Amino acid sequence: MLGSVRESRSGGSRNPPRKPLLWRNATADERAFGQLMHSGSLGTRCGARLVLLAVAVLAPLETSGSCDGAEQAISSTQSALASGQVSVALTGLTALAESHPNCVPAILLRAQVAAARGNASEAERLYARACQLAPSRPEPFFELGIFHDSRQQHGRAAEQFRKVLDITPGDPQAWDYLGLSLEALGEFEKAESAYRMGLARNRGARFDPM
Repeated sequence: MLGSVRESRSGGSRNPPRKPLLWRNATADERAFGQLMHSGSLGTRCGARLVLLAVAVLAPLETSGSCDGAEQAISSTQSALASGQVSVALTGLTALAESHPNCVPAILLRAQVAAARGNASEAERLYARACQLAPSRPEPFFELGIFHDSRQQHGRAAEQFRKVLDITPGDPQAWDYLGLSLEALGEFEKAESAYRMGLARNRGARFDPM
């Protein structure tokens, strides 16, 4: 039963396809980003999504003006990442850290890039900071859950997805990822329940095609 529910949620698998790349003239950071974006090597299920989040447009968060004037810098940094200009992106992130230290979307972007570069301790510190600054928003907790999942820390991932659901109980993606984490922990009945909750709520802005 669990398998059929999981298959209906995920379309069969969350493992992204592995596509070898040749980066003859790329820097080490650029090769790392390219490999991550195409192989999902940050984790068995969520590596590709984590890096794609880093170059997606981040929704505005309620940050009490702490992001005023940061929108263009964030957009430019995301564009640099999307086009493989990692050194340009890193320069932009350094400037954002200095000019907007409490801007949550900027902090999340820095955390995602730190994770992609293999700096797990810095990534976790930044995710925790974002959660502290925006405790009523689900996005930081969701991304921290994805980060823990990518490191096979399934218990810690489940904890964060539960926090997301405390804030937004109708989020199908959070139910889906909670189910995946619980399944990895061997809590199969709870995982099946989470998958079913996700199926029942899979609509609207947080529709999960996977």
